[in-house]
Amino acid sequence: MRPANATIAALCLMVAAGASAQNWPSFRGAGGSGLGNGAAPVTWDVAKPENIVWKTNVSGVALSSPIVWEDRIYLTTAVALEPARGEDFRTRHVWRVMSLDRATGKILWDTAAYQGTPQMGRHPKSSYANSTPATDGRYVVAMFGTDAFACVDKSGKLLWRKEMQLDSKNDDFHFGSSPVIVEDLAILQDDREHGSYVAAYRLQDGQEVWKVARTEGPAQSTPVVTWTRGSERRPLVILAGGKYLRAVDARSGREVWKMAANTQAVSSSPVVAGDIVYFAGGGGKKPVYAFRADAAGDISLASGQRNNAGVVWSTERGGTYIPSPLVVGEQLYVLGDNGVLAAYNVHNGRQLFQERAGTGDFYASPVAADGKLYLFNTDGDVTVLRAGPTFEVLARNRMNEPTMATPAIVDGTLYVRTAGHMVALRGAGSRR
Repeated sequence: MRPANATIAALCLMVAAGASAQNWPSFRGAGGSGLGNGAAPVTWDVAKPENIVWKTNVSGVALSSPIVWEDRIYLTTAVALEPARGEDFRTRHVWRVMSLDRATGKILWDTAAYQGTPQMGRHPKSSYANSTPATDGRYVVAMFGTDAFACVDKSGKLLWRKEMQLDSKNDDFHFGSSPVIVEDLAILQDDREHGSYVAAYRLQDGQEVWKVARTEGPAQSTPVVTWTRGSERRPLVILAGGKYLRAVDARSGREVWKMAANTQAVSSSPVVAGDIVYFAGGGGKKPVYAFRADAAGDISLASGQRNNAGVVWSTERGGTYIPSPLVVGEQLYVLGDNGVLAAYNVHNGRQLFQERAGTGDFYASPVAADGKLYLFNTDGDVTVLRAGPTFEVLARNRMNEPTMATPAIVDGTLYVRTAGHMVALRGAGSRR
C-alpha cells in the first residue's frame, strides 16, 4: 500500500488522538510528525525586531521543546540552585513546568515539580531537562533527567510525581526520550545500559498500568503513536532501540512486530505518514527504513534483503544521529548532525538530492509548514527551504542565541526555544 500524503496522515492522527489541528501536544507535534499549519514566516530579524511577536526570558538550562495546546504553551526547565563544580553539574536543582500565554508570551504559572541533586552528571552541551513534555489538554506530563516523572494539570497544580532515581554509567549519554500520551496513558521509553523498559502510567494518578523490560542498550529516541486499521482500531507505540525497532500495543505493552536493526545508541525518533513508519538514524552505519505500520511478527531483513512483507524499502546508510526525519508530501527528509540534508522518495527510497543546508551542528529536528522546511543549527542559524524534490533555499535567518530545541509551528507561528528565551515568530500573513 502506498503511503498517503503526509499532511493527510498527520490530520488523521490528530483526529484519532483527540487533538485539533491547532495543537502541538508533544515532541514534534501531533503524532510526532513535525508538521505545522498556517502561513509560517520565511524571514525574520530578532534584533530589529521584524516578524517577532514576543520574546520571553526563560530561566534555567533545558533542551526540551515547547508544546502548544489551544491558548497555552508549556515548557520545562532545570534551574541550578548552586553553581557547577567545573564540568560537574551535580549540584542542587529545581525542576520546573511553566505555562505561557500563546498570544503574549506572558508566564501564567511556574510550578516546581521536583527539587534535589541529579543522580548523574551531564555533558556540557546537554541539560537536566532534555525531555519535551506532553499534554492532552487536561494533564501535562514531564520527565526530568533521570530523577523524576511528574504530572501537573492545566492550572499548574502538581498532581503526582514519581522519583525515578535512574542511573547510567555514561554521563555523556543523558536521558533524552520524551513521554507520549495515548488515551488515558502516559508512555515512557527508558533505554540504558541496564534496567531498560517501556512503561505506561495512568494520567489521573500516575499508577503503573504495564511495564515491559528492554535490553536495547542506551537510546534517547522518543516513541511515536499510530493506529491499526479495521473495525477495532487500536493504538500502537513505535519504539526505536539499539538492537530492534518494535511496535507494541499501547493498552497492554504486548509486542506486535519487531525488526532487527542494530542501530546502536539511537537518538533519532521514527515518523509515521499514512500506513508507513520511517526511521533514519542510530550509530554505526545509520540505516534508513520504511516499514508497514500494520506488520506482524518478526519482519527482520535477511542478509542482502532490502525489503520483505513488513519492510517497504531500506538503505544501509544515509541516516542521522540526533535529528529525526520528516515526511512532507512525497519526500522523506533526513538531516545530518553536520547540516547535510538528504531527500528520498517515500515510495521506493530513491535519493532525490543530498546537499549541505548549513554549517555547524544540528540537534533540533526539522519541522515544516506551508510548503517550507525549517532547519535550526546549535548557533541559532536557521535555513528555510522550499519543500519538494529539489533543493531550494528560500532564506537564512538568525536567532542570535544558541538553539538546540525543536520548535513548534501552530497557525503560522513558530515557537522557538533558545538558550535563554521563548520567541514567537510570525509573518504578516499569518493568523494568531
